[in-house]
Parts: sequence; structure tokens; C-alpha cells
Amino acid sequence: MNILKHTGVVAGDPDIPNLSHLIHTPTGDAFIASRTDGLFEICAELGSHVNAGDLIARVHYLEDPDRAPTLMTTNISGLVVCRHVPGLITRGDCAAVIAEDWPGIK
Repeated sequence: MNILKHTGVVAGDPDIPNLSHLIHTPTGDAFIASRTDGLFEICAELGSHVNAGDLIARVHYLEDPDRAPTLMTTNISGLVVCRHVPGLITRGDCAAVIAEDWPGIK
């Protein structure tokens, strides 16, 4: 219906929700990089809120499946706004980005 309203086929204004949310990445801790190569397992979904110390992902070792996975945690609280695609990850790849609300904006 919104497209029909926008193009004038149907009378009325489109119903457009306010989806904007002003966020920022306050420090380098907002970017979580993989410390190893392996199979990337997501533990925090996009848009979810995490607290400092929460588990974001695990990296499993393909050549040594009995070895405990490397745990990836966040140092800051906020929203998961970006994450690596499931599958293989390489050391140094960005695994996730955590963003906070912009100060003073609600």
C-alpha cells in the first residue's frame, strides 16, 4: 500500500515508521577482531543488546576438533550492528561491531 500511496495510485500519505536510531562506536573496543583462524560460530545476533563481557562468538579449530574453541567477548555494552558471516574466519577479520546510543539522544 505504501508504494501505491507514494506513486499516487491510492490516495493518502505512505505510512513510514521512524526507524532511525543514532548510534556510534565510542572506542576501538567496539570492533572485535578474530585472534585465530577457524570456523566462526555466532553467539550474538544482529540487533541484540550485549553487555561488557558477554560472549559474541566462538572460533572452532578445524585441524584439531578436540581443542576448546576460542571465545570472543565484548569489552563494551551496546547493540551488535555488524557481524562476520557464518563460516570460516581468518585472524584479524572483524567478527563483530558493537555500537552505543549517541550521548544525549534517546
